[in-house]
Amino acid sequence: MQTAQYIPTSLIWTILLFVCSFDYFCEADCSKAIHKFVPSQIRETGGYRLHCFEPKTPDGNVECYVHFVRKMGFDDGIKACKSLGARIITIRDAEHSKKISNWVEYSFYINAKRIEPKSAYFYYYIYPPKYTNIACDTSILGRDCMIVRTTGLWCTAQCEEKHSIVCEF
Repeated sequence: MQTAQYIPTSLIWTILLFVCSFDYFCEADCSKAIHKFVPSQIRETGGYRLHCFEPKTPDGNVECYVHFVRKMGFDDGIKACKSLGARIITIRDAEHSKKISNWVEYSFYINAKRIEPKSAYFYYYIYPPKYTNIACDTSILGRDCMIVRTTGLWCTAQCEEKHSIVCEF
């Protein structure tokens, strides 16, 4: 009887991103690489989706993202992304927002959180942000995190609310 060797999930995703970044197996949604490297018990839960977009960055890098299908709060999302060596997505511009929103098809957190509970200002991973699409009243107390709705519009949410998480590498 053979014993199965355990491969850490973060290592699996690192391998996938490496493979996809060279476009070796990557076809639209990296499905060949996912089937080759991700164990079926993980694939079949539907818990993750990996997508590598065509090079659009000035330096020619392939953009790769992981979408956690299981919805979670903002802080759990930070931990989930960190476990893969990634961070919650930062939206760069309208084209980027549309591309990610069309792929995810659900509301999702972005890397923006209110600095102080009573402050009107949000901390963005890249500050000041080059692009925003805020379409709601951001002054509502207790709504300290930012989500992108299915329409592509940004709105505040309670950080404990369950939304999709998109991690970027």
